Amino acid sequence: MKYFLKHITIFIGVILTLTGCEDQYTICELSKNINFRGVFFSKQGNNFIETKVNSLSINILDDPNFIYKDRIDVSTFIFGLSPLIDKDSISYVIKIDNVSPADTLTLRYTSNTVNLTPECGSIIVHNLTKVTTTTNTLDSVQIIVPKIDNNINVSVKLFL
Repeated sequence: MKYFLKHITIFIGVILTLTGCEDQYTICELSKNINFRGVFFSKQGNNFIETKVNSLSINILDDPNFIYKDRIDVSTFIFGLSPLIDKDSISYVIKIDNVSPADTLTLRYTSNTVNLTPECGSIIVHNLTKVTTTTNTLDSVQIIVPKIDNNINVSVKLFL
C-alpha cells in the first residue's frame, strides 16, 4: 500500500507542476496587440444590421497618412490606439463612399499598464470614457465594450 501511495503522490506532483507551467506559457502566447475595433450599422425596418460601406478611408486628424485608404466593401475596421500612456484622446477623419462628406470620430480614453508576468512583459490597456462623432454621413456612435485590450472585441458601433 505504501508503494502505491508513493507513486500516486509523485504522479500528482508531476501533473501539478506541468499544469502550473502550462498556464504561464499560455499567458505569454497571448497577443500583445491592442486594437480598437468599430463596426458600421444601418437601420432596416425596426432593426439595426451590420452594413458594408462601398469605400472607407480613415486617417488621424491633421495627419495625411492613412490607416485605411479607399478600402472596398468593409463593415469592420481595426487599428491600434496611441501606445503613449499620457495621451487621453485622439480624433480620426472617416470618409465613407468618397462622395459623402467626411466625419470626425473622437475617442477619449484612459490608459494604464497591465503586467502579464515578469517573463511575458506588459501591455497598455485603454478604457473608452467618451466617443463622439460629427453627423455629416454618420448618424451616431455607441460604445459597446469600453475596455480596449488584447481581446478582439467590438469597441464601438457607428450608425449610418
